[in-house]
Amino acid sequence: MSIALFLKENLKHIPPVIGQLINHIPFDLRPGIAYTYKQRRKEIQLLEMSGWAYKHTFVFERIKKLAQYSYTHIPFYRELYDAHDFDPAALKTFSDIQHIPIITKTMLKKYNLEERSFKVKSRYQVNTGGSSGSPLGFYIQPDSMGHEWAHMHTIWERLEYRCHDLKLVLGGRSDVKKLVDYDMLRNSFAVDIYAAYADISKRLKYILKKHKIIYIHGYPSSITDYAYIFRDMHLVDN
Repeated sequence: MSIALFLKENLKHIPPVIGQLINHIPFDLRPGIAYTYKQRRKEIQLLEMSGWAYKHTFVFERIKKLAQYSYTHIPFYRELYDAHDFDPAALKTFSDIQHIPIITKTMLKKYNLEERSFKVKSRYQVNTGGSSGSPLGFYIQPDSMGHEWAHMHTIWERLEYRCHDLKLVLGGRSDVKKLVDYDMLRNSFAVDIYAAYADISKRLKYILKKHKIIYIHGYPSSITDYAYIFRDMHLVDN
């Protein structure tokens, strides 16, 4: 098991007080994801300073490589591309990207997991949130955490976000304990949006007496649904 995956599996129950201290450690120093995180951050900074010609080349080269690799190694993509008479080798310019067949969840669910995946070291299975009522399983690699956080932090920092800032998350998670559960890796309190508002309201009031929430992160529809609860708790202005 990779260091990143080990930490992800074993740091789930760290209490908020300790978790917030740990989250003062910069991501580019964290075991298991530091290297990937630093590489992506450098890459993002370079792209932000570059012109459109460089950006187009950067995107095109990676998408072409990915399409060719998928066609060669994964049955789902090979059959999909053949059915649409699409050959990844025909990708010559950035504008050709629009010819790559669009993939839907319905298409993917017609194939078993192995037929639409490729075996790589340390991969592990996860699934989409299931908010649509139809979750989809897929594999990811441990270093994907470094990729993801690098991009998310770049976006959030435009709103002055810092990794030790506490968030309240209104997402499609179905594994939330006690209605509102602290997640050390994401330094946030996840809310069970499927539970009754009255029950969640009581739990949130308890949490907010002990912890200062800086940001709210979630589905726009869920945030709208909870707007009155947030107002009553003085989380947002009228």
